[in-house]
Amino acid sequence: VNNILDLGAGKPYGIVTWLPASVVIDHNLVHATGTLATWPGGSTTSFSTFQTTTGYEADGRWGEPAFVASDDLRLTAGSPAIDLGMPLAGVNDDWNGDGPDAGVHER
Repeated sequence: VNNILDLGAGKPYGIVTWLPASVVIDHNLVHATGTLATWPGGSTTSFSTFQTTTGYEADGRWGEPAFVASDDLRLTAGSPAIDLGMPLAGVNDDWNGDGPDAGVHER
């Protein structure tokens, strides 16, 4: 949860076997080209297909993260990662806005 996956031509999700219900894959910002995900019996290049087929990333988003620079991972205004995160007690208690931001820096 609360990650930014900006992989270029990488595949962010490679699910080899169905995961237990206790595993949470959600509130992430994803940006990649080509095959987005594979799972038992399927694959897709579409984020919405991944969401509806697997049930993962129900509150996730697809889009470019809009970092300040390639070596500065702070978010610029208008980044889709802003307020995307899920509150995690004791981890991101000090957030601004409507929710914590995805990624390492809070804007």
